[in-house]
Amino acid sequence: MKMPQVPRSKAAWKAVLTTNSADGTKSSTWINKDLAPTPPDARTWSWISLSSYWWGNAFNASQWSNGASLIAVGLNWHQALVSCIIANLISSSVALALGRPGARYHVGYPVLARSVFGMYGQFFFVWIRAVVATIWFGVQSYFGSQLLSVLLRCVFGESWWHMTNHLPANAGITSRDLLAFFLFWIIEMPFLAVHPRKIKFLFAAESIICPLTCIGVFAWCVQYGGGIRMNSLSSTTEAKGGALGWAMLNGINSCLGVTSALLVNQPDLTRYTRRPKDAGWRQASSIFFSKTLIFFFGIGATAAVQGKFGHAYWNQWDLLNAILDRFWGPAARAGCFFASFGFALSVLGVNIGCNAIPFGKAGLL
Repeated sequence: MKMPQVPRSKAAWKAVLTTNSADGTKSSTWINKDLAPTPPDARTWSWISLSSYWWGNAFNASQWSNGASLIAVGLNWHQALVSCIIANLISSSVALALGRPGARYHVGYPVLARSVFGMYGQFFFVWIRAVVATIWFGVQSYFGSQLLSVLLRCVFGESWWHMTNHLPANAGITSRDLLAFFLFWIIEMPFLAVHPRKIKFLFAAESIICPLTCIGVFAWCVQYGGGIRMNSLSSTTEAKGGALGWAMLNGINSCLGVTSALLVNQPDLTRYTRRPKDAGWRQASSIFFSKTLIFFFGIGATAAVQGKFGHAYWNQWDLLNAILDRFWGPAARAGCFFASFGFALSVLGVNIGCNAIPFGKAGLL
């Protein structure tokens, strides 16, 4: 049997890497299967699919801890909540605007960018989005690995938590955390092979499991803390006067920043909808209510337990580890196991829907 030869020229490499569509359509820089309008048989997303996407991905680590950045700039809890509501109203409106072209013409962000930046100008913005998606895939994978570490602590106990560290202090990470990062990355890999028209089932599962997880953790924190003491989260230098206005704008910008990538990626998902109205007001309302709820849950849960814990745990994994440190036993281990699973599932959905799919549509052009 003759072994295939390694390409030795630019033309040979191009011939090997060029893939044409099954119908014989030639692939090029300007047209290929991913750039062409989504065929009717692949338009499987309904308004429920898009709403599930937002409800599942809203309840993630970034959204939960977002209140910390607003408190840090001098806002109290209700000013921070107002900033969040304003930002979510803007996000809902932007999602409607950016989702409409994808739902109407069934094309993704790279093609729509051509109508704004031109045939060659769009390459720069598509490249930027691919770079950002790559960076955030790593960041979100780290968040997921921290939650996976909590889950493994619940299963294996102290043998996992006190794993011998073989890395130097200047590495910035321990052997345990590096292993958790590697394991979470491995878990993500199979989902990268699922076509976007079928990945909606992951978001459907998220939309049920992740909100219930957040509600459960929030309810426990409120019950244990004896209520929500929001004033305990006030900054030592509360903003007033003109500084308050700038702090509010800072808070709005912070909330928009957490959502901006998902908004830009709207056409890459709405292109799979059955009809334009599937990307309408029901999707927008899901964005507003889900992101407002998770913001309140994050602030409320942190404020509820701060008095008894003596520290404000903004990150989900820090909160769960604090619970395990104080209540180590079968009940706490079971509760934190399911909580870390639900939170990690949301991180997985964010990475697939917000980072992997956009990179696949943009990074391979």
